[in-house]
Amino acid sequence: PNFVTVGYSIAGLNLGYAIYDSDAGSEETTMGVGTSVAGLDVGVQFAERDYTTDTDYMRISVNKGMGAASFGVDYLETDAATPADDADKWVFNYVVGF
Repeated sequence: PNFVTVGYSIAGLNLGYAIYDSDAGSEETTMGVGTSVAGLDVGVQFAERDYTTDTDYMRISVNKGMGAASFGVDYLETDAATPADDADKWVFNYVVGF
Protein backbone atom coordinates (compact mmCIF):
# COMPACT_ATOMS: atom_id res chain seq x y z
CA PRO A 1 0.00 0.00 0.00
CA ASN A 2 0.98 3.63 -0.58
CA PHE A 3 0.19 6.72 1.51
CA VAL A 4 1.21 10.23 0.44
CA THR A 5 0.35 13.55 2.09
CA VAL A 6 1.09 17.16 1.21
CA GLY A 7 0.42 20.17 3.39
CA TYR A 8 0.90 23.89 2.87
CA SER A 9 0.10 27.00 4.89
CA ILE A 10 -0.54 30.38 3.30
CA ALA A 11 -2.13 33.56 4.69
CA GLY A 12 -3.52 31.81 7.77
CA LEU A 13 -4.99 28.88 5.84
CA ASN A 14 -3.74 25.34 6.31
CA LEU A 15 -4.23 23.25 3.18
CA GLY A 16 -3.85 19.50 2.99
CA TYR A 17 -4.10 16.68 0.47
CA ALA A 18 -3.65 12.95 1.04
CA ILE A 19 -4.03 9.79 -1.03
CA TYR A 20 -4.03 6.19 0.16
CA ASP A 21 -3.83 3.27 -2.27
CA SER A 22 -4.22 -0.20 -0.79
CA ASP A 23 -3.19 -3.51 -2.26
CA ALA A 24 -6.82 -4.66 -2.03
CA GLY A 25 -8.05 -2.33 -4.79
CA SER A 26 -9.25 0.47 -2.54
CA GLU A 27 -8.15 4.08 -2.99
CA GLU A 28 -8.98 7.05 -0.79
CA THR A 29 -8.33 10.71 -1.53
CA THR A 30 -8.89 13.55 0.91
CA MET A 31 -8.34 17.30 0.84
CA GLY A 32 -9.10 19.97 3.38
CA VAL A 33 -8.61 23.51 4.57
CA GLY A 34 -8.48 24.86 8.11
CA THR A 35 -8.00 28.21 9.83
CA SER A 36 -8.76 30.12 13.03
CA VAL A 37 -11.72 32.49 13.22
CA ALA A 38 -12.59 34.46 16.37
CA GLY A 39 -10.62 32.05 18.58
CA LEU A 40 -12.22 28.95 17.04
CA ASP A 41 -10.48 26.38 14.85
CA VAL A 42 -12.64 25.75 11.79
CA GLY A 43 -12.11 23.38 8.91
CA VAL A 44 -13.69 21.68 5.92
CA GLN A 45 -12.56 18.30 4.61
CA PHE A 46 -13.67 16.39 1.53
CA ALA A 47 -12.85 12.72 0.92
CA GLU A 48 -13.60 10.12 -1.74
CA ARG A 49 -13.26 6.36 -1.45
CA ASP A 50 -13.10 4.25 -4.60
CA TYR A 51 -13.59 0.56 -4.04
CA THR A 52 -16.39 -1.66 -5.33
CA THR A 53 -18.62 1.42 -5.07
CA ASP A 54 -17.72 5.07 -4.68
CA THR A 55 -18.44 6.97 -1.47
CA ASP A 56 -17.97 10.70 -0.92
CA TYR A 57 -17.55 12.32 2.50
CA MET A 58 -17.62 15.88 3.80
CA ARG A 59 -16.80 17.09 7.31
CA ILE A 60 -17.18 20.59 8.72
CA SER A 61 -15.50 21.12 12.11
CA VAL A 62 -15.59 23.88 14.69
CA ASN A 63 -13.37 23.43 17.78
CA LYS A 64 -12.37 25.56 20.74
CA GLY A 65 -9.25 24.84 22.78
CA MET A 66 -9.23 26.01 26.40
CA GLY A 67 -5.94 25.00 27.99
CA ALA A 68 -6.06 21.31 28.84
CA ALA A 69 -9.56 20.90 27.41
CA SER A 70 -11.03 21.33 23.95
CA PHE A 71 -14.59 21.10 22.70
CA GLY A 72 -16.02 20.90 19.24
CA VAL A 73 -18.85 20.12 16.88
CA ASP A 74 -18.51 18.19 13.61
CA TYR A 75 -21.04 17.84 10.83
CA LEU A 76 -20.44 14.66 8.78
CA GLU A 77 -22.10 13.94 5.44
CA THR A 78 -21.78 10.64 3.60
CA ASP A 79 -22.90 10.26 -0.03
CA ALA A 80 -22.85 6.58 -0.93
CA ALA A 81 -23.50 4.88 -4.24
CA THR A 82 -26.80 3.62 -2.80
CA PRO A 83 -29.01 6.51 -1.61
CA ALA A 84 -30.25 4.39 1.31
CA ASP A 85 -26.68 4.42 2.68
CA ASP A 86 -26.41 8.24 2.66
CA ALA A 87 -26.04 9.75 6.13
CA ASP A 88 -25.88 13.11 7.88
CA LYS A 89 -24.53 13.16 11.41
CA TRP A 90 -23.71 15.77 14.07
CA VAL A 91 -20.97 14.86 16.56
CA PHE A 92 -20.08 16.71 19.76
CA ASN A 93 -16.52 16.00 20.90
CA TYR A 94 -14.41 16.93 23.89
CA VAL A 95 -10.87 16.18 25.00
CA VAL A 96 -9.46 16.65 28.49
CA GLY A 97 -5.73 16.29 29.03
CA PHE A 98 -3.71 16.05 32.23
